[in-house]
Amino acid sequence: MDYKLKELFINDSFLQESFNLLYGKKIQSSCYVDLTLYVSLSRTKADFLSQLQSSFLARFFEKPYPTAYNVDSEWAKVKALLEEQKDELGHYPLSIFEREALFYWIFSSVKKQDGRIFVLRYIIKQVSGWADVDEKEGIFFDPEKIRLHLTSSFSKIISLIPSSHAFFRGHELVNYQLQPSVFRTDKLRENEHKLVNHIQIECPEDFVDCQSWFERLVKMQHYGLPTRLLDVTTNPLVALYFACSSNPSSIGELVLLYKDEALIRYPQSDEVSILSNLATLDSDQKFNLYQRIRGMAIRKDDALECLLSGVQAERRHVKKIEKHVLLSDYFVYALKKNKRIAMQDGAFVLCGLDAGMMLEQLRFKRRLKKDIILVKGKEEILKNLDLYGINKATLFPEIDNVAEYLKEKYNK
Repeated sequence: MDYKLKELFINDSFLQESFNLLYGKKIQSSCYVDLTLYVSLSRTKADFLSQLQSSFLARFFEKPYPTAYNVDSEWAKVKALLEEQKDELGHYPLSIFEREALFYWIFSSVKKQDGRIFVLRYIIKQVSGWADVDEKEGIFFDPEKIRLHLTSSFSKIISLIPSSHAFFRGHELVNYQLQPSVFRTDKLRENEHKLVNHIQIECPEDFVDCQSWFERLVKMQHYGLPTRLLDVTTNPLVALYFACSSNPSSIGELVLLYKDEALIRYPQSDEVSILSNLATLDSDQKFNLYQRIRGMAIRKDDALECLLSGVQAERRHVKKIEKHVLLSDYFVYALKKNKRIAMQDGAFVLCGLDAGMMLEQLRFKRRLKKDIILVKGKEEILKNLDLYGINKATLFPEIDNVAEYLKEKYNK
């Protein structure tokens, strides 16, 4: 009966579009994806209904899930209602969660886990073009490009960490993109210049001591504003903490990035000033600048001149901006001006006009394959990290976080 579900995906453009929207970018860029949601079917109907109260999909979760015998007819009912929801441009106004819920509902018609894995392998092959698709506990990956390690053993994780030449980052969920927060949605990317200017208008006193746009971006990142910075650390245990500190039942990831000495810069460098000042340009200026660099510009504008003017306000000697700098991403060591950066051994990746699209190339590789370290059993790993002095109180040394850590520790 899993062949029936496979045929459903082959013939339905909405399901193909939704799968691509949810997982296509992760599959194409990272070459692995977490689909345990559909492999294990471990969520309850109550989990979905609590978030679908205002959605037309709620009525389908209030009834029994479809079976292999009626999934076609039940899907036809859903599809008829979906068509009524379409806007004038032909788009379906569904949230990410609603699309995930629909896939869960459909996959519930396949009772055997092997059958669900079979269908997912087929779909991924169609989306990715991989020659082969391997699967481990709901993680699907390209075995030609990925060496996957999935473990709950603290000692095993430590043994997999390279002894040198690496920066680290922790992802609490496997499907997180390796991309700065301001590039994760089109709206944020479009409004980057408004974000960085309006926060200074609203909170001017917080930026009085900042001597450069990089320092401003670091402070904005610290307070949660989306920026073109990606947090990394030189301490793998710190990154492991962030991989485990949230979503305890989900698989996390300890991300390894190759420390290419040619891409390391200090905060006072010309390249850091140039890429930081990109945040001040509006989206049209950045687009035209990108087109100009690529030799595709339809018209000349003043974007490069505006950027150079901003850079010269910080670095007077800079007379010219090299094209390759604008298309590069650099590791930047952070000034340890606040306790949090100091305790977390913090650094950043500062992204250029490519909007972080090339960051996957910085992944640490051994024998031409990316080493992907995925972690489960997060609570036990956190206990081990605590023995090494890595915990909420040490990494977030503000008094409210220390108090919260102590309350949890002595209330167990």
